[in-house]
This record gives sequence, structure tokens and C-alpha cells, in this order.
Amino acid sequence: MKNLIERLLIKILKLLHADLLAHAHVQIGAGHNTYFSGEEYIINTLIKNILKKDPKIIFDVGANVGDYAKTLRTKFPGAEIYCFEPGPETFNRLVANTKELDIHYNNVAVGSSNGTLTLFRGSADGDGAMVTAYKDTLSYLLTFAGEPNESITCSMISLDDFCNNKKIQEIDFLKIDVEGHELEVIRGAATMIGENRVNIIQFEFNEFNVFSRSFFYDYYKLLPQYKFYRIMPQNKLYPLGEYNSSHEIFRYQNILAINNNLNYVYGH
Repeated sequence: MKNLIERLLIKILKLLHADLLAHAHVQIGAGHNTYFSGEEYIINTLIKNILKKDPKIIFDVGANVGDYAKTLRTKFPGAEIYCFEPGPETFNRLVANTKELDIHYNNVAVGSSNGTLTLFRGSADGDGAMVTAYKDTLSYLLTFAGEPNESITCSMISLDDFCNNKKIQEIDFLKIDVEGHELEVIRGAATMIGENRVNIIQFEFNEFNVFSRSFFYDYYKLLPQYKFYRIMPQNKLYPLGEYNSSHEIFRYQNILAINNNLNYVYGH
């Protein structure tokens, strides 16, 4: 009976012209709508449960206009929140949107080293919200932003140097949303990570990684002392376990990496 029902469901989906692969991806938390990304579940429930305390230091890398930072501030009023946003127009909107929230603003890109980074902007991107380090994404992914017609050179810093300069000893929660540049951000925190001074990392893995030529395997190599979970839309985590090639799904995914030193066991 079960097999019959499954065959009927597949036939119905085919009749509806459904993308069966996309449907399968959604069931494991890949390719789901960003509005159901599980981010509120992470902020409202998991961060404190994993740390067993309120976070003291939070980094929001790729803060955009500050909506995520506002949610963080509401939940963690005593935390120091550092926002990083390189796009000039977007940075101005970030400051205006969160100016009453006691946030540390940094109008810089974050990468694997100190220097400069070139960002590209599309012809239809009036407010500069979709600047990207990977020009081809404007032609193939961010098509609504128009063809790339402008470049912006911005300052770039590594998290290791930033923390050293600011005398920051530990990052409790590091959120990274930089459209395929996530791996470079992590590379720039190699010392902090290697010394187990970054407790929780949230990052995206999706179509942008095709253009940045980065694989899920790279994250496992750079973060060997972390456990990886895919954040599900139903307020759940999907443990990824040891690396295998099935993780290389270039569809929208929100990933949580938890340092083993925290002794966190999901579901307990």
C-alpha cells in the first residue's frame, strides 16, 4: 500500500509539472524559501541553548540594511554586536535603520586578508543592495539587478586582524551572508578558529558558491573541529555528519557550524 501511494504521489507531481529534484531538496532543507530559513529559530532558541548563556560578542558579516541585527538586539540586549557592510548606500541604510541600537558599524568588506575588494553593481540596482564580488552572478543569478555596469572598490579586513586590533578574545556567534564570499571570510579568521575562539558560525551555501568556486568540502577542511547542521524551515536542524559528496548541493542552504568544545548534542 505504501509503495502504491508513493507511485501515485509521483504521478500527481509529474502531472502538475513539479520539479521532483527541487521537491526532494526542500525535504532536506535545501532550496527552501529564504523567508522560512529558520534564522529566527537560531536567534530565539538555539544560540543561548548551545552556548548555555547569552552571547557577549556577535559578528554580523554582510549586515545589509540591519534587519537581522535588529532581531539580534531584541533578543540579546546586552551583547556587543559588530556589523560589517561594504556597500556605501546599503551601509548608510544600515546605520539609519539601527541607529538607536548601540551597534558597532564597519563600512568594510571582510575577507581572507587586509586590502581592497572590488564589488560589482547592476544597472537596475537603484539602492545598491545587491553589490557582489562575483560579477557573473549579476548576469546569471541576480538578473533582476540588471547587467553589471559599475564597480566599487572598498576596504577589506580579515577577522583575525580586526579582533586583534579591537582586542576581542572570543566571538560567540558569527553570522556570514556575503553571496558566495563566505569561505574567504572564514579563511581570514583562521587564527581565531584554530584557537577555538569562534563558538558558532552560521553561513549560507548556495548557487553563489558555483561562481566563487567553493565547495562544501572546503568548509569541512577549514573547520575540522566543528559539527555541521543544515537549518531546516520547521525549526529543526539536520545533522550533516562526516563529509560526503552528497553535501555539494548548490541550492539555498543555511548552515550552522558548532564548535565541538561546546559539547552541544542536538536533540538533548
